[in-house]
Amino acid sequence: MPACTPGADVICAINSLGPGIVLDPAFVGRAERNKGLLALVEIAKRLRARATPRFRIDVCGDGPALAELRARIEDEQLSYTVVVHGHLERAQLVQIYGAAHALLVPTRSDFVEGMPSVCAEALLAGIPVIASSVTHTS
Repeated sequence: MPACTPGADVICAINSLGPGIVLDPAFVGRAERNKGLLALVEIAKRLRARATPRFRIDVCGDGPALAELRARIEDEQLSYTVVVHGHLERAQLVQIYGAAHALLVPTRSDFVEGMPSVCAEALLAGIPVIASSVTHTS
């Protein structure tokens, strides 16, 4: 995948994919706004606009922003392409990792987070991580 310019994010990485690419990414984590959960709707809309032949974003995790995500998915008619699983047991999560082409980590730049454990889990499963560019200022 070509490198995006400094300050690039998940959308830039997806836009840099070639036409006709099939992409089945997953989001795994606590369902919170600051983790970029609601950006998944925009990501799905961009994939749909690119006429990507087939894609499905699996959303795994529970938290306070899950209801808002579900409402936005419904409003944008994305329920067939953004599948919200909620909390999953470990065996089910392993199946999601096994089917995913990439892990999406769209953390917002106004949220300071260390190395999310889901990044390590994805890399150990052989799945690339597509993450937001988060800059820190001191």
